[in-house]
Amino acid sequence: MKILLINPPRSPHNAILDHAPAEALPFIHRKLIGPPLGLLTLAGALPDHDVTLLEMKGEYDLVPEAPPPDALVRQFVEQTRPDIVGVTFIASEHPAGMEILRTVKACNPQIMTVVGGLHATLCPQDFCDPCVDVVCTLPAGHIFRNLVRAVEQGAPLEGVAGLLLNREGELVPTPVPADPPDPAGDGFIAPDRSLLTRWLSTYVVGKASGPSTYIYT
Repeated sequence: MKILLINPPRSPHNAILDHAPAEALPFIHRKLIGPPLGLLTLAGALPDHDVTLLEMKGEYDLVPEAPPPDALVRQFVEQTRPDIVGVTFIASEHPAGMEILRTVKACNPQIMTVVGGLHATLCPQDFCDPCVDVVCTLPAGHIFRNLVRAVEQGAPLEGVAGLLLNREGELVPTPVPADPPDPAGDGFIAPDRSLLTRWLSTYVVGKASGPSTYIYT
């Protein structure tokens, strides 16, 4: 299956420096720097599928004159023709992420849209929208893999544990995983960092000699 994973652009409304104590200011970066570890983990869970990453934060750092988000998303959807599009969310990027999903559905309503990330976990009700098909509210590597398998086999998504399914404007939960794997332990999935090659230079912080990254602990 073809899967497109999208990291939304940064929100322009970042007020962290307006509220941080003076002694913390030298250590704070206004930009959120670092690769989308959650999306890379989803890709690592699907080594036998055709996975593409659109890292919009990195893309606009690399090419400031890149097309606006809706045009960039449309371009990637038309190029990759995905069966599933997954978008990760934090609160400040919720508006931009929802616009991404609306653009995807405008390109092809048959594409399955899946959301996850911290905001989806804490505020799943914010995703009860026609542009969202599935919400993942748990560490999603294994769950996403099971979702992709179900879609591939034509099996009902109600049998995939750990999801919220958009059914006629209502988010309907599937069963809770009976024995969820520990994503930082026995259930660890190695992130597929090979997808980051284009944007590595954008993860360099200050005068560091190389890019920064995230790890699970």
